[in-house]
Amino acid sequence: MNTFVPPKFRTGPTEGNREWVPGFFTGIKKDYKFLKHVRGNVQIMYNLYDPHYKSPYADKLNMRIGFEFPQKKKKARKAEEKK
Repeated sequence: MNTFVPPKFRTGPTEGNREWVPGFFTGIKKDYKFLKHVRGNVQIMYNLYDPHYKSPYADKLNMRIGFEFPQKKKKARKAEEKK
């Protein structure tokens, strides 16, 4: 991930820089039906690899919650059906 990494020692007005920080997560995911047409999922992930503590995630254990709201498909016009 290309993320902001602050300097180890603050010696002046240096704000830090962006650099590529590798990482590796493992975890579980659960899909569920929230409402009639709304689906959701929950992910619980553990960060296994955080070299030099540069990861943008403050904790080793992370949780994500998501929802999917499907959109209705538009019906084709009668003129387009005749072609």
